[in-house]
Amino acid sequence: MSAVDALKITDWRSKIPRKTWSIGIRSKTDAITLHYNGPEVITSNQSGSGLLNQMIADAQWQMRPGGLGATNGGDGIQYHYVIASDGLIYQLRDANAKLWHCGDSDGNEHSLALHLPLGGSQNTTAVQWSATLNLIKALMSDWNVKNIRVLGHLEWPQSSTVCPGPVILPKLQAWRNGQESQGGITHIAKDVAAANVREGPGTNYPIALGGKAVMFPGDTLVYDTITKGQTIGGDNRWLHRSDGVGFVHASLVDSL
Repeated sequence: MSAVDALKITDWRSKIPRKTWSIGIRSKTDAITLHYNGPEVITSNQSGSGLLNQMIADAQWQMRPGGLGATNGGDGIQYHYVIASDGLIYQLRDANAKLWHCGDSDGNEHSLALHLPLGGSQNTTAVQWSATLNLIKALMSDWNVKNIRVLGHLEWPQSSTVCPGPVILPKLQAWRNGQESQGGITHIAKDVAAANVREGPGTNYPIALGGKAVMFPGDTLVYDTITKGQTIGGDNRWLHRSDGVGFVHASLVDSL
């Protein structure tokens, strides 16, 4: 199973309008490009059915005559994936499709396009950014993309844009430079009977709150740091709950 297959991704490819022709297939993939909408996106269009309607409208805009600077417009929506405000990820195009998404020959020919349904100075939700980074890391693994080739749209030399905006671009650059906080949001894995929250990063520490700090499958875990502690199953990472209650081992959560 590929790293991307391990993520929970919903396939919207059949729901988004397409032309009867295609731009083509990328000859190689060694980059990832992060995009946003430009104008602000209303909250109801950042997830669920509203997001689907937004992606359909975006596809129609990009396919219009003259769209994307092409006489006949694009062949469909020009993003491979979109990450919703609730952290859900949707696939919009075949992963190997060549798209006209960043106005740069290298970027168009060789990069995957990820989209955030945000604009202006809007920021991602914590779960949305966590999901975005999870997707980026999975794509990096599957396609052997180097850290320095994960770029914001405006970072491509031939591009003329402010995408992905004044808030999101610095977040991406901080992550790329290893400067971002390790905090995020995940969930207790569904195959776990129960997850004990320990007072320290190891099973030798007591369960917090006098033995009552226990989490269950599907529970949301908001963490502020990842700490090295007791190794379990070859993994020494422990997530510290942002409310300060205690630590949960990384093997007990869905993804990081």
